Amino acid sequence: MIVPPLANQPIAHTLPPTREHHQFLLGLHDAVLTLQAQVAALEAISGPTGIYGPFYINDLPASSSTDGAHGVFNTPTAVRQTNRDPRMGSAGRVIGAWITSDDSRVTGTATVRVRRNGTATDFASGAVQLNATNVNRNSAIVPYASGVAFTAGSDVGLEIVTSSWSPTTANIVAFMMVQFDP
Repeated sequence: MIVPPLANQPIAHTLPPTREHHQFLLGLHDAVLTLQAQVAALEAISGPTGIYGPFYINDLPASSSTDGAHGVFNTPTAVRQTNRDPRMGSAGRVIGAWITSDDSRVTGTATVRVRRNGTATDFASGAVQLNATNVNRNSAIVPYASGVAFTAGSDVGLEIVTSSWSPTTANIVAFMMVQFDP
């Protein structure tokens, strides 16, 4: 007989967390706290601001452009990835991006780009990048006027462009911050 866990009791993990898993979770936690503070500051002076993501890429390729995907439950216990980007209900701009890897960069770069209706464009001149200086996580926020503009009804997402990247077993999670027109 299988006994479900008691209410409000954690479910035991089958494997102990690894150092890389711990680093990944710490990076994700730091990113969320940073995002919350930045959203509050932006909403105080402008139109509504939202955070979209996470966008996932499993086993980041060495040299390619890879669309970030969302996890979608296709059964009560299984998740599949889909590359359908969020559809924006009103016009605005992408003003922030974050990237975190569960494994430290060894060689090459992984750069975040914004996709609008399937076409990618640079964000912050390629500033959100994993490289020799930023091996696990990086982020940038730009002024509204410097953000990547989109119109109402646009599908907006992220892609990661790699160049001589390793390890190809690294998993990526990325977020974007959107500021809608007032």
